[in-house]
Amino acid sequence: FTLAFQYTTSANVLSFTALSLIWTSILSRFVLGETLPQRTIIANVLALMGSVIVVVGISQDGDETETELFESILGTVIAFFTGVGSAVRVVTLRSAALWAPGTPMLMGMLLGQVLTALLGLCLYPD
Repeated sequence: FTLAFQYTTSANVLSFTALSLIWTSILSRFVLGETLPQRTIIANVLALMGSVIVVVGISQDGDETETELFESILGTVIAFFTGVGSAVRVVTLRSAALWAPGTPMLMGMLLGQVLTALLGLCLYPD
């Protein structure tokens, strides 16, 4: 999450990480078999459209060099995968509660956070 701020605007980062709720609902539909109400589907489509408007509006500045454009795209991709990773984490925890009730998830969550922090440190630019 923080790494994305190094490369792109805060609007891009926050709009893409906020989409984690959309990815959670989509993953829950396919992984957990949950049904999505029509209002959730409509909200998902509107949120995706809003994020596209933010990204297209920012990318049409015209004053960016190729390096700045590449960094902006890289930051947006990092922010996108931050949102998807958050959704995967939530769906994984919910699926463990459904399929293996009583499974202690605290150590798994702790290990995931530590590994994520180590990966972030490795990717952090000097």
